[in-house]
Amino acid sequence: MFASISASALPRIQEFHPQNISNTAWSFATLSIENKPLLYSLAAAALKLLSVFDVQGLTNTAWAFATQSCVHCPLMTSIAAPARSRIHDFVRAQSLANIAWSFAEIAVLHTQLMDSISASAIPTISQFQQQELTNIAWAFATLGLIDAPLFASIASSSLAQMEQFCTQGLAITSWSFSVLVFLDEPLLSAISSSSRPTLCEFSPQGLSNTAWAYASLGCVDVPLCDSISAEARNRISEFHSQCLSNTAWAYAKSELHDTPLFEAIAEAALPRLSDFSLQDIANTAWSFASLAMRFDESPLLDAIAASAMPRMS
Repeated sequence: MFASISASALPRIQEFHPQNISNTAWSFATLSIENKPLLYSLAAAALKLLSVFDVQGLTNTAWAFATQSCVHCPLMTSIAAPARSRIHDFVRAQSLANIAWSFAEIAVLHTQLMDSISASAIPTISQFQQQELTNIAWAFATLGLIDAPLFASIASSSLAQMEQFCTQGLAITSWSFSVLVFLDEPLLSAISSSSRPTLCEFSPQGLSNTAWAYASLGCVDVPLCDSISAEARNRISEFHSQCLSNTAWAYAKSELHDTPLFEAIAEAALPRLSDFSLQDIANTAWSFASLAMRFDESPLLDAIAASAMPRMS
């Protein structure tokens, strides 16, 4: 059906009104139907009409292109101008969070727009739900935008509704604060308390990112680390190379000599070293060396050397 819709729409795309454009893009993205020719045609039509798009249309169009991983810089840059000029019309927290997420998802940095999003979000942060708080924190962290007032507001609002956070929200929030080196101890304590009973629901990346986040911020939360270690050991076969190296790095950085965890990491890493990036290899080697975790019975360090040397020449 959607192939027929696309075939019918393409020749008539210039006749589309703003709502037709945004709704079509949103529909294909929501159903994960990739159609780049249609998206580029919609972008060309949108560029001529963005000045008369409403706030929802701007948000939905940006979200659709980001969700489809369609990087169309002229469109996104052009969306930024009317979005910024009408930022006070973004009365829904979801719209602010979604447009911030959209620009970050496809790595389009528009500092003035993000500054406007921050200025609009701070006074209304109490209206943000868990998903919106998580998305806006992730967006600023992904774009490397340090905004202390915004993150202080996010921390305060998150604390007030921590019981509503899902496991992904907990992991992403701690990661976002750590990427920007924004230490909020009450928030980290609350995330730890909420995370420990639900770690079995975390993805392997969520487990490793949480460990990495606390270590990056210099926060050694032993109960949390013990719980992550136990869960990680049970599911170590599910960890991909970066998860393994990040977990090892986090425990080494925190100077936690967790021999059972490092043994499990060594066993899981050994047959998969060809999948490790050079950064993963370096982090893993450093982690084992810094804690003097040699494990004479394990050939891991010799294998790391053998894997790294041909790739460094």
